Amino acid sequence: MTKVTSVYSKEFSYIPNLQALETVNYCLCTTKNTDFTAYGIDIYSCSGSENSFETQKKDEAELKIISNSKDFVLKILKYLYENSIKPDTAKYIILDIINKYKLSTNSKSMIP
Repeated sequence: MTKVTSVYSKEFSYIPNLQALETVNYCLCTTKNTDFTAYGIDIYSCSGSENSFETQKKDEAELKIISNSKDFVLKILKYLYENSIKPDTAKYIILDIINKYKLSTNSKSMIP
């Protein structure tokens, strides 16, 4: 079973011809089985019009199982939030971070 918990939320203003009005949510995924607990990331953006409070899910990037270390995954989430990474590029950045970690530790298994 996977539980998704919102950790950070970032609002982007509407700037004509440059940026849409949207909110990006950075979430921690916790997957629990009888044998293990693993952590991952789900990032999604919601957009709406300036005259409407209704929003709809627009873009999403998710990697539900990254590591068995909650601390490691929370550090990645913090990095993505602080650098305003949007879902369309988040998955590539997360995979780069994971691969860099594996190379630096010569690890072939799941990271921390």
